[in-house]
Amino acid sequence: MLQVYSDYNLSLSTNYYRLKVSDDQEEKFSDVISIENSNLWSQNISMINPVSENLHINFKGLDSKLIKIRMIDSKNALVRSTESRQIDGANFDLSIDISDLPSAIYFVEIDLNGKKFTKKVLKLN
Repeated sequence: MLQVYSDYNLSLSTNYYRLKVSDDQEEKFSDVISIENSNLWSQNISMINPVSENLHINFKGLDSKLIKIRMIDSKNALVRSTESRQIDGANFDLSIDISDLPSAIYFVEIDLNGKKFTKKVLKLN
C-alpha cells in the first residue's frame, strides 16, 4: 500500500529522509536522502512585480555566485536571457529591458551556481 507523508516541520536549510519499505515478510530502509530547502528566493532575492519597462532584480547577502537569468513566456518560449556572470551578492542589482514585450505573465528563471529558482512576473504595458 502506498502512503503519502507531508512534512510540516521543515528545516530552513537541509532536510533528511529515509523510507521504510515493508511487505509481509521483511522490512527494509532506504538510504538517507537530503532535500535542500530553497527559501533563498524570499530571503536574498527581490523583484518588483508587476513590471512595465524594466525587470529589476536585487540580490543581497549571497556569496559570490555565477548567475544566469532566463525569461520564458506561457508557451515555454525563451524571450530574454542574460550571459552567465559572476556576482558579489553583498548587494547586486540587475535590470533587464522588457519594454518591447507584450502584456502577459512570464516566468523568470534564476540560475545561481546550478540551483534554479523560478518566479512568475506580470508584464503590463
